[in-house]
Amino acid sequence: MILRFLHTIWKIFWNTLFWVLTVLVILAGIIVVLLQLPQSKSYINYEVTQTFNEQFEGRLHIDRVGGFLPFNARVQGVKVFAPSDSLNPVVSFDEALIGINWWELLRQNLSITSLQIKGPDVQVGYDENEELALYTAFRHKEERQPRQVRQPDDIRLLQELNIFAPSMGIEEGAISFDSSIGFPEDLELPSPLHIENVNFDIYLELSDSQILFELPNFVADIPDSPYELVQLSGQFYNDDRYFELNRFRVATAIGHADFSFEAVPVNLFRENLEEQFRNAAYRFQITESSFKTELI
Repeated sequence: MILRFLHTIWKIFWNTLFWVLTVLVILAGIIVVLLQLPQSKSYINYEVTQTFNEQFEGRLHIDRVGGFLPFNARVQGVKVFAPSDSLNPVVSFDEALIGINWWELLRQNLSITSLQIKGPDVQVGYDENEELALYTAFRHKEERQPRQVRQPDDIRLLQELNIFAPSMGIEEGAISFDSSIGFPEDLELPSPLHIENVNFDIYLELSDSQILFELPNFVADIPDSPYELVQLSGQFYNDDRYFELNRFRVATAIGHADFSFEAVPVNLFRENLEEQFRNAAYRFQITESSFKTELI
C-alpha cells in the first residue's frame, strides 16, 4: 500500500515537472519568435538608445537593429555624438555583430560579450573645454536623470547598458586625429592625421581603474607619411599610475622594432592626457630593431 502510494506521488511529481518544463519551453519559444518581429526590434532600438543616453554624457543613434535576438544582434548605421557636438559623431560605423549575455538580459541589463565592427570611423580631438571629445561621449553621467514615472502600459526592458566587450574585432576602420592633437615634430606625422584601412582583433579586460588588452595583430595605412603603413602586436596595460606597452612589436615601411615602454604617472581615465604624458617619467627598452630613416 505504501509502495503504491509512493509510486503515485513519484509519478505525479514527474508529470508535473514535465508539464512545467513544457510550458516554460513554449513560453521561451514564443518570446524568441516575438523578438524577431520588426516592431520588437524597433522597440529594442529605442530602449538601447534611451538607456545609453541616460547613462552616458554622449548621445547614441542607431538606424536599424536586426539579428537573432536575444542571442546576437546586428546593428546598422550607428553614431555616437559627444555632448559638445550634436552634428559630427566621434564614433560611427556601418554595421556591427554583437554577442549578448542573455542571462544578464533577463535582469534588464544589456551586457555585450563580443563585438565585430565593420567600417568604423573614429574622430579624436579636444573640445572647447580642452577635454577629449571621444572620452566625454562615453563618460558616465555623475547623476543619472531619473526615469519618468511609469504608466501601466510603459514597460521598460533595460535598466543598464554595459558596453564592455572582452572580444572585439575591427574591419576596414578609420581613425582621424584633428589639429588639436599634437605629435612630436621628429615623427614627421601630418596634422591632422588620418589612419585608414584599420583591421585588428583585441581581447580586453576592463575594470573601473585599469585596462588590459592583448593585441595579436593590428594593421593600418598612414597616408602622407614616411611610414606608409603600420603593424602592431603586443600587450597594453594602464591603471591609475602605470601606462605600459609590453612585448610590443611595431613594423612600418621604414623598419621594425620590438620593445617595452612605460610612462609614470599616466592614467587614461583622467583628463588632460597630453599634459600627463609631458610630465611623465619614461622607461623604454628595445630588444630588436631595424630602421632606414633620418629620424634615427
